[in-house]
Amino acid sequence: MESLDFDQHPNDSWFCIFGGSVQLANNMKKWLGDSATFKFNERTTKISWDNESKTATVYTATAPIGTYDAVFNSTTLSTLKLMDLSGVPGLPYATKQAIRSLAYGPSAKVGMVFSKPWWRHLKENPVLSGGQGHSDLNIRTCVYPSYNLDEISKDEKEFVLLCSYTWQADADRIGAWIGKEGDETALVNLILKDLARMHASATESVDDLLKIITESYTGKCYAHDWARDKNTAGAFAFFRPGQFKNTWPELNRANATPGLYIIGEHASTHHAWVVGALESAVAGLYQWLWNNQNMPGVGGVSGALELLKHHVDGNPFVGRPPYVEESVMEWNRHLNMMEQLLVETLAKAK
Repeated sequence: MESLDFDQHPNDSWFCIFGGSVQLANNMKKWLGDSATFKFNERTTKISWDNESKTATVYTATAPIGTYDAVFNSTTLSTLKLMDLSGVPGLPYATKQAIRSLAYGPSAKVGMVFSKPWWRHLKENPVLSGGQGHSDLNIRTCVYPSYNLDEISKDEKEFVLLCSYTWQADADRIGAWIGKEGDETALVNLILKDLARMHASATESVDDLLKIITESYTGKCYAHDWARDKNTAGAFAFFRPGQFKNTWPELNRANATPGLYIIGEHASTHHAWVVGALESAVAGLYQWLWNNQNMPGVGGVSGALELLKHHVDGNPFVGRPPYVEESVMEWNRHLNMMEQLLVETLAKAK
């Protein structure tokens, strides 16, 4: 994972602080064409909002990136907390508390490259399709590839297997082995042994299978621990008791704050899933459109709002999420206005 910044053409005045893969960013860049400017390896350190000009400014450690009509933040709240938000006067206190206290769950993955798909050639129960294998071993979950199932190309010489996918306490334990002093030999040996134990059978012993797996291992191992990644500081929102009831609504209330919209899986009822991240993006866009229906130079707002009003229960890809109600947004808007007025009054009193 790398920290990426994405902003559209300056005339459009949008900005998105974006956490994702380089490949995803490149695909987005290709799709948008010349209408967007991408900034790589620029860590956002501060966001501010000017009530008079109704614009937001995004800063790096060295200089401001630009001024925008809206900022959509899709980074984890763990990294959002590291940004200076003192210049956003309308950000509710309860939302700040949510940013500070929302719990995140750890997760780790270990992928390895083999010279042959040995899991397809087991003497008993060969894995011929994609799926997952679960165990109580250190690797816990093994994820099998779902591509090239019918026929393997003669030119194909490398086969990737997600050997271990863990979360919570299991991720903490195996994560301690990742990148240990730059040497992952111990981690690789642990993974290979667990793979042999997990796939052994009455006709194929652990030792025999370990020999086959080890000989087919190419020496390429890719391990990642999201809890120890400075760009995420956690894998996904993992609400503690009472947090979903008291904290989650405040994240969506922040979306009513002028200029700053919090999106990402943590802001969705489908948290910890990609579908939640996509749903939150729709919710954030809808609320920005709703808050700026009369913005000069922005056409098609009413049509977009009307289109997004219609949703299908159980399908987060159609329309706005059912929890994004205009009555709630209107109430949040008034709450934010009162809190912002209080902040401004206290500032003048000083």
